[in-house]
Amino acid sequence: MKSWGGGGSSDEVSITKLAIAKLISILRYHEFYETVKKDGSQHRKRAKNPIEHPLPSIDQGKRLVDCTTDLSSYEIACG
Repeated sequence: MKSWGGGGSSDEVSITKLAIAKLISILRYHEFYETVKKDGSQHRKRAKNPIEHPLPSIDQGKRLVDCTTDLSSYEIACG
């Protein structure tokens, strides 16, 4: 995480904040769904394109994040 975030000291930015920033940057352009055409209309279909979680639990190893519910009709809230 530190190398991704620019290698600052641990006092400047926490690992958790770096992980959140990395997730935000990945999710900004990541596609969990693809649009497919069938019978003259378009449908969204799960792309089976998970991302690796940047800060998994120490005891669980690598974790993947995927989205199984189409949330495209919801408004994006930035905060």
